[in-house]
Amino acid sequence: MVLDGPAAETIERATESDYPHVYAVRDHLLAGTAEQRLRWAIDILVMGVTQQPSK
Repeated sequence: MVLDGPAAETIERATESDYPHVYAVRDHLLAGTAEQRLRWAIDILVMGVTQQPSK
């Protein structure tokens, strides 16, 4: 799947030497439909907020 836009362009420009982790998973970072990626992002955000230790 080829996506365009600033995020996809940035991920495609990431080099293995500068960003080894991003480079290793670059094909997976923008996989799925836009709705699937949005749901995943919201799920991660909610998990982070609800699991954050209180001060």
